[in-house]
Amino acid sequence: MRSLIVDDEPHAGELLKEYVLENPYLQLAGFEQNPIRALEKINTGKLVVDLIFLDFEMPGLHGSDFAKAVRTDPVIVFTTAHRGFGPEAFEVNAADYLVKPISYPVFSRSVEKIVQRLTLSPKDVDEQLPYFFINGTGKYNLIKIYKQEVLWIEGTAAYITIKTKSRDYLCTVKLKQMELLLPPPRFLRIHRSYIVNLDMVEQVNASEVVLTGKKVLPIGDMYRQSLFAFLGRYRPGY
Repeated sequence: MRSLIVDDEPHAGELLKEYVLENPYLQLAGFEQNPIRALEKINTGKLVVDLIFLDFEMPGLHGSDFAKAVRTDPVIVFTTAHRGFGPEAFEVNAADYLVKPISYPVFSRSVEKIVQRLTLSPKDVDEQLPYFFINGTGKYNLIKIYKQEVLWIEGTAAYITIKTKSRDYLCTVKLKQMELLLPPPRFLRIHRSYIVNLDMVEQVNASEVVLTGKKVLPIGDMYRQSLFAFLGRYRPGY
């Protein structure tokens, strides 16, 4: 995973840099002490990252505001010297919250946990609960959504919309975070902006999928090959 460190403290950032370089799952994409510059690089496409190790208290831009403003959907791991930012991390659906000083074993366990969520086997998925939660109004308010009710999930730069059979849910998380929460075989990302519930798919062609109710969603070029490779497992004679 291409990993970016955003931390205004040179010593803390250099230590995380060593950890990233030592970890077999990670590739160092950069280390930025200026959060505004880091955000600009990501949002303009100058820097492409899968994972961000993000400090909370930084001059110019708070970590939680950074996480809300980033237009792509990297996995966020907060790194902070303070334990009191848990609610803010909860609000932006951070994958983890590491309190400084961070030892390498703690760092490594966090990365392994993220990798495991990205590479769940069908057996693992079958053992998951049939529902998930999203934030409601307020820091400690949650809304339960049953997976079988989800039609598709649509992401924009600022928020996602979870389309269900009965209503739409708007929440300020990244599509990548939903991709981690809702992995295959039931859910699959087909486009930079869309995750679909495969139970709801009626037809697939080279450029689009047709869902129940004849809703048509586009297939992104970078997702086409993996989509057809995955669906090919369920054809006769595979």
